[in-house]
Amino acid sequence: MSGAPTVATFDPAAPTRTDAVPLVCFPYAGGDSRAYRSWSGLLPAGLSVHPARLPGRERRWDEPVPALLTDLAMTVAADVSIAFPGRYVLFGHSMGALLAFEVARVLSRLDRPPAALVVSGCPPPGSVARTRRFTGLTDEELGEWLRTGGGVPAEVLADPALRAYVLPIVRADLKLFEGYRYQPRTPLTCPVVYYGATPDGTPDERVVAGWREQTSGPFETRTFAGNHFWFTDCPELFAADLAGRVDRLVGPINRDM
Repeated sequence: MSGAPTVATFDPAAPTRTDAVPLVCFPYAGGDSRAYRSWSGLLPAGLSVHPARLPGRERRWDEPVPALLTDLAMTVAADVSIAFPGRYVLFGHSMGALLAFEVARVLSRLDRPPAALVVSGCPPPGSVARTRRFTGLTDEELGEWLRTGGGVPAEVLADPALRAYVLPIVRADLKLFEGYRYQPRTPLTCPVVYYGATPDGTPDERVVAGWREQTSGPFETRTFAGNHFWFTDCPELFAADLAGRVDRLVGPINRDM
């Protein structure tokens, strides 16, 4: 793996520090790098936020999206290896969690595993095929699902031009998610952290157990009270929790803001 990153690029606005651990963030279905830019002001200096910009959105809107999530993971893994030659942490929410997991698998096989994998709001890889199907929804049904689930601002869905731009991106991402087929392999060895949310904050033990079996290394979890995009309701609490876990699992980080 050599040369400049190709398929996956990383937000150039992300701060860079030589002593910081890169936190590489992958978007949820329909999301883009803007979903994570605000985190730079919440996390300590020892974690530098690097949102991934994937094909089919933002400045890369005219680039084709791979047919399979595992194909996307291969190219993303190459870019991560080039852009972050030292230790790094992968984070993904929802579809982004599944992508982060597959990227971690590829890089682990190449002896470049992440220092930690942090996943949020996603069923375990082995149960994705049994989740609800969305790709057959009409535009109206998909828009209503996005309105009730969050993740896409209401003003975007209300604007016909923005809605026409966003919905195809969401559909392409959901196709990747729903087309995913888990292939059992040797578990990861890096630490894995799973974040979830339920209305009352009670952990879903089946989901937790499903992620726990994906690593032979340390595993930690926390469940918040909230909806699918729970971290938008308690960003400071989440940032503090994440920083503490990275500091403990990956190694001391600079805590200055």
